[in-house]
Amino acid sequence: MGRPTKYNPTMCVQVEKLAKLGCTNDEMADFFEVGATTFDRWLANHEEFRGACARGRVPADADVADSLHGRACGFVWIEQTAVKVRTGQYTESIEIVNLRRVVPPDTQAGMFWLQNRQPKRWKRVSEPELGDVNEAASELQRIAQASRATSTG
Repeated sequence: MGRPTKYNPTMCVQVEKLAKLGCTNDEMADFFEVGATTFDRWLANHEEFRGACARGRVPADADVADSLHGRACGFVWIEQTAVKVRTGQYTESIEIVNLRRVVPPDTQAGMFWLQNRQPKRWKRVSEPELGDVNEAASELQRIAQASRATSTG
């Protein structure tokens, strides 16, 4: 039948915490001192383990997605700060004022979001490699030489 499993239902608490921290399956397998295949088998065979992993990942991923979305679109917040105000020739007081702070949209964050959410529309078009450009130039030279040879000969 094989070796007894190291799986224990008490591991659900740990896997949820590790998932909240953003650990990958491989990192969690290392934590539990098992191979990636064994960890994947635990996820497939133990509903409570799989659920604990999902409970950790979903809120963490949602928080990161929300932060990335805010960064991509820009955001505004009100910050309270203390300011000295002169009230007389030799006196001053402290007043709390609201300052409007603005973070402008971040193009790179926006592109990252779009490339991952809508890859068919926003995938990056790769630049040709230098070798590709050199090969194309060589091919053009061969065509030009062949053309000259046929027109003069």
